[in-house]
Parts: sequence; structure tokens; C-alpha cells
Amino acid sequence: MRPGPAPRRTARGLAALAAVALLAACSPRADVPDRAADVTGAVALGADGEPILVDASDRSYEGIWLLQDGPAVLRGDEPVDAADLTDGDRVEVWLAGGCAESWPPQCDVVAVRAS
Repeated sequence: MRPGPAPRRTARGLAALAAVALLAACSPRADVPDRAADVTGAVALGADGEPILVDASDRSYEGIWLLQDGPAVLRGDEPVDAADLTDGDRVEVWLAGGCAESWPPQCDVVAVRAS
């Protein structure tokens, strides 16, 4: 008895699934927008222990709260817990839209990547 078309379809399906998984693994992370960071700087822990942005590449972002809106937090390309951000970490920050002009500025932080 020779194999029918079902095993060939299964093998093709598995090959297609493996190709999709490989492409997904090589694609940029969905957590970080596909554009340059809006601002870079360093992390400082505020009086309440919350990380804020200091030494900002654009002074208008100085002092923004980095975790206010539950952004994606990465160290390199790996997701990490927000508590892993430490005083002095160098970071890239992606924002959604503009910021409220207040002190400190209030921004919708989408992603924070520490190096």
C-alpha cells in the first residue's frame, strides 16, 4: 500500500509552519516600533523609586516617567521586567504622539530599551 496524499499535505503543512516560525524569529520585535527612538537618555530613580528619564537627548523630555503607561521594557532585544531598569541605565525611548507640556512632561511611553 502506498501513501496517499494526506501524508504529503501534512509534511507540506509542517514545512510551511516551520518557515513562518523562522521568519517570525528573524523579524524585528513587535514591542519596539519600527523607527528610530524618539529620545535617548539615562534612568534615574525618583523619590518614589519610579524610573524617570534624565540626560535626555532632547531637553523637552527631561524627567518623563518611563513606566507610566505600561510600556514594553527590553534590555537589548530581550523583554525584561520593568523592575530591571536601574539607576544609570542608558535607554532608548519610543513615544506615541505628543507630550503634555507640564513638569514633568507627560508622555505616552510605548517602549523602553536599556543597553
